[in-house]
Amino acid sequence: MRKIVAIIFICLISVFLMTPSTEATTKSYAWNPNKVYTYDEKINQITYTFMKKKNGISYWKAKNQGINDKGKIEWTDTYTFRQRETKNGLQWELTGEPKKNYFYLAYPIEKGKTFLNWNGTPTKIISTNATVKIKAGKFKNVVITKTNDKHSGIQTKCYYAPGYGLIKAGHTTNPKDPYETELELEKVTNKK
Repeated sequence: MRKIVAIIFICLISVFLMTPSTEATTKSYAWNPNKVYTYDEKINQITYTFMKKKNGISYWKAKNQGINDKGKIEWTDTYTFRQRETKNGLQWELTGEPKKNYFYLAYPIEKGKTFLNWNGTPTKIISTNATVKIKAGKFKNVVITKTNDKHSGIQTKCYYAPGYGLIKAGHTTNPKDPYETELELEKVTNKK
């Protein structure tokens, strides 16, 4: 669970450290408050529902459910995620306010752009126009970031779709091996 939260955290911070541009202000990679986002995390299912916005920070209720191999819910945990999107990028935080100088995704979105993620690890935008098919559907103009964490040896790729935010994340400890999907957007529904 901590690895998954760390991967989400790394991906979301990667967007924020770039300078503002016209393109950055027209495309949002933050979650839509009118939607509910459900992710598959292999043995967990996590749902994010908008709660409130205060001082430019969006508060999201996270409902995390452990699913056994028979598809039954074994446990449920809830917590709050905080998200802020500015002209400089997208930030996330589990507790307290998002850190001002670290990002999941930095604006403007430019292929080859490098910025620092939530723990100060360099993150690079490796694609700005990918097409990605996942459980929730087919997404175009997807931004892909890649982070090489020198401390853990883990390489992480995060996928962001305009209007949807993070749609997929995966990691590997060996660059020659394929990336293992840790998180995938399963469905997006309208908030009731």
